[in-house]
Amino acid sequence: MRKSEFFFQYYLCLALIYSDKSLFIKGDNQFSAEINLYNTHYTSTHILGTTGGNTDDLIEAIDLAAKGRINPAVMVTHVGGIDSIAEATLNLPNIPGGKKLTYTQFNMPLTAIDDFEELGKTDPLFAKLDECCKRHKGLWNTEAEKILFEHFGVKPLSEM
Repeated sequence: MRKSEFFFQYYLCLALIYSDKSLFIKGDNQFSAEINLYNTHYTSTHILGTTGGNTDDLIEAIDLAAKGRINPAVMVTHVGGIDSIAEATLNLPNIPGGKKLTYTQFNMPLTAIDDFEELGKTDPLFAKLDECCKRHKGLWNTEAEKILFEHFGVKPLSEM
């Protein structure tokens, strides 16, 4: 990238940040710039990186899920609480399976859905979650989420 192109992109990014406090980064692997993290925190700037999908892709995925043509639940293989996020993030390459779904409202170890049955032998919560997921083809579902919320005393957004 030529120096003039870099500065153009840099100042364009600054203009975007100052207009709506969001920075959307999508580009080649040679694009880099220094970021003032102080401003990121104290001016509530948002930084978002993407692998290349765009809003149209997101809208299409939501539409396909709403029509029942795809089931995003097949991607979720683990469930946990806020206390599992840091460790899961640091060890992500070593954790098998798909998406790790975490809830910020309670503490719960990151747990594979496939492990619910074994854990349910000694923990009634996991026994309930196992039965529930089995009723839904082994997938995470809203009923299982309600079981977790009830167990941890969390009100769903629909009840707030």
